[in-house]
Amino acid sequence: MKKYIFELKDSLLKMVFDDGMLKERRDMLLIVLEACRFMMYNDQVPNANNKVVLVVNDMNRLFFCGKKKMFSVMCPFHVTDYPSISFDYNKISIDSEMLSMISTFLDSDEYNADEALDFITQIDNFQEKGKRDLWLVIKHLLTFELGYVRYDDNLEEFDKASREGRPKQHPRYHYDVNLDSQATFKLGLSSQLTPSKFVDFLDNTKDRPVVR
Repeated sequence: MKKYIFELKDSLLKMVFDDGMLKERRDMLLIVLEACRFMMYNDQVPNANNKVVLVVNDMNRLFFCGKKKMFSVMCPFHVTDYPSISFDYNKISIDSEMLSMISTFLDSDEYNADEALDFITQIDNFQEKGKRDLWLVIKHLLTFELGYVRYDDNLEEFDKASREGRPKQHPRYHYDVNLDSQATFKLGLSSQLTPSKFVDFLDNTKDRPVVR
């Protein structure tokens, strides 16, 4: 297993923890793209409090870790770490320009267009500027499995559930699995979780506990 640890700061920290609850795939993709750019141009900080951790082994996962909230998704790109971290998809280089174009598209009115032609107009414009493989990367991002898992330490909601007589429906420490509110479910934990334990929970090379 390889771990690359970076300190979350500035605009990326705000995107990850200060902009409210993630509600849709586009929100998550914008964070992932900005995290990839951040890792390409910043040095590692192993002892950071707020951090993004890229774990590469059988899984390629990004972990965004704060004191009371952490979440993880699959990294959508192949990772190379020499001489510095870089990314590609099926040998298509994911450089800063590519990341900017994809982010611009995801954050545009065209992304939510009702007409297919409106949706592809901006992609065509970018491809005419030399990024012929842009659509292949965007299609991959829109269809790959995110594998979203979040850890929360939420005393306020636990106290509320306890007052209503349903504490086990909202444990203080818990995982939320899946991004969509219609698909998510909780797994309660007996104690606070550390970033290293969160990584272990999602590491398929580790032995799994059997629930009875």
